[in-house]
Amino acid sequence: MSDGWSRLAKSVRQVSASLPDGSPETMASSVATPLEQQFSSIAGITSMTSSSSLGSSQITLQFDLNRSGISYAVF
Repeated sequence: MSDGWSRLAKSVRQVSASLPDGSPETMASSVATPLEQQFSSIAGITSMTSSSSLGSSQITLQFDLNRSGISYAVF
């Protein structure tokens, strides 16, 4: 893997959550949204996207690795 791809891979984290039989609407409002609200307080996040489907939500976080003085959580 080239240095650029390696750096990109280190700057992106994906979080998955599941709730058996949860509708896409429930997953978005009761699972993804509260997680997004918590993640939004983490310094250095430059992008956050999410998608929800039956029983599952995925949230993708991208961090600014060039920002100094930040410790990044490892998910």
